[in-house]
Amino acid sequence: MLLSNKIHVPNDFLVKINDEPLERCDSYKYLGVIFDKNLNWKEHISYVCQKVSKACGALAKLRHCVNTNVLKEVYYSLFYSYIRYGLLVWGNASDSTLKPIQTVMNRAVRIITFAPFGRIDLTDLYDCLRILDVNKIFRLETAKYLFKEKNDLLPVSIANHFTPRSNLPEITYNLRPRLTPSYTFRLASIQEKSIKSKETIWNEIPEHIKHNCSFNSFKKTVESILDRILTLF
Repeated sequence: MLLSNKIHVPNDFLVKINDEPLERCDSYKYLGVIFDKNLNWKEHISYVCQKVSKACGALAKLRHCVNTNVLKEVYYSLFYSYIRYGLLVWGNASDSTLKPIQTVMNRAVRIITFAPFGRIDLTDLYDCLRILDVNKIFRLETAKYLFKEKNDLLPVSIANHFTPRSNLPEITYNLRPRLTPSYTFRLASIQEKSIKSKETIWNEIPEHIKHNCSFNSFKKTVESILDRILTLF
């Protein structure tokens, strides 16, 4: 798979091993996440939507037989787990790319609450059910990751990729003359979507929250007040 920001990649570009050309693909599923050549995550989000749409069918059949608490348990078992998996990576996709997932989530909330379909504000329903939308789930997952990083709870294989800049060797390259304005803009856009750029999230979380003694207490506290500190993210 060739990763490129160019619209057209030469079709005659080949990668060979022992003089045998490798088959070229536009996307690849690895550890349950679909990586595409443009890294816009559209294929993975489409895959997740297909999975959670089936969960909506299960909710629609069950809602006449069980109460809301049971429906929420089914939601978290069949729905939330798919959305949460790998969200720290693909949750930075554009709003238009994430919209299909939010649409399916809205459908699930309508089913659970027997709300009518149409152009209505579902904010109160999400609050009543204490269910987070896709953007809030992404913010929660990011906050949890940062807590683990700050408290040395990440696996060593992951933590080594996020060495503090002060510990890196100082190497300078005179690349500025070679960077066009458009390329510089693309680099800035990519950096803004990186995990390390989310340091502002950690800095804006109230001190008494991020200094909780355990990861579980931090998670529950941030999740419970996510609406109040939403502007900080």
